[in-house]
Amino acid sequence: VVISALQDCNSVFSSFETFTGKCNNKWTHLKPLIKPTQPQVGYAWIQYKIRNDFKTESEAQVEIDSKPTPAVIGPGPAFYIVDDHHTLCALDYTGFENVSVTLTVLCDKRHMAVDEFWADM
Repeated sequence: VVISALQDCNSVFSSFETFTGKCNNKWTHLKPLIKPTQPQVGYAWIQYKIRNDFKTESEAQVEIDSKPTPAVIGPGPAFYIVDDHHTLCALDYTGFENVSVTLTVLCDKRHMAVDEFWADM
């Protein structure tokens, strides 16, 4: 079985071409490129996830691998996360910087002005 490597999420921004599909990188490299689309998160749920799904770095990797995080490329450019806010917050709180995170880029709207982008979202 041949498994093709996913594109590095950081390299997606170095191209002016529209991108959709999957990309990944270690959390330490991806974190500065992520923006939320949800203004608040429930910290009790984040603590629950840390205690139950993120006890070790290997457990965190299994949890993160269970479902790619959906995102939209928007102005900045940046990856605007449209789901899994609690999961990524829990990962960030653990300090497990070397966990590899896969994003599923649903659409590329980096060409839009900020106001136009948020109206469209």
